Amino acid sequence: MNKIGLSKRKNMKIGLLGGSFNPAHEGHIYISEQALRLFGLDEIWWLVTPQNPLKKMKTNDTLIKRLNFAKKLVKNNKIRIDSVENKYKNNFTANTLKNIINRYKGTKFIWLMGADNLDEFHKWYQWQTIYSIIPIAVFDREYYSYSVFNSIAGKRYFNKLHKTKNSQSIFNSKLPSWRFLRIHKNSLSSTKIRNNKNYLKI
Repeated sequence: MNKIGLSKRKNMKIGLLGGSFNPAHEGHIYISEQALRLFGLDEIWWLVTPQNPLKKMKTNDTLIKRLNFAKKLVKNNKIRIDSVENKYKNNFTANTLKNIINRYKGTKFIWLMGADNLDEFHKWYQWQTIYSIIPIAVFDREYYSYSVFNSIAGKRYFNKLHKTKNSQSIFNSKLPSWRFLRIHKNSLSSTKIRNNKNYLKI
């Protein structure tokens, strides 16, 4: 089952990757598998949002279609897919994370995102709260390598950058703590796929 279970996962390390996933693609899988390896994670949860608060236009496809497409795409049983935000009737990451952390006490979570998201992170609702409640892993993305430390969030928390060789030690770091990972960049994006004339809607 891909769906996030109800049982508490005490002592597990879980990565949280949020987004519209419109559509989900190999780039999402690549980041997830890198995170599993680098941070020694037990699971990755894809948190498929009903609607990105920063985007005025509604997503092209319904939540159910996006969830179903993601579940068909993913073959790794360590990647679990659900729409927690829809259950909480909330579209804000900060609130979603508070709910998850409160519900799964004893579980170690890390927030995963691409460098393109960090560029606009200061526009997110309660973005500084997110830094204060969960460690963050920022993965390099094409065209965004140099904007990471020039972004408002990057500058604000530059002195909280986790620099030790052992990525997994971030779970023992005092918050706020974040890490920038210069992995092989995957140029795939949901926007590129949607703009492709051969793209078939799910």
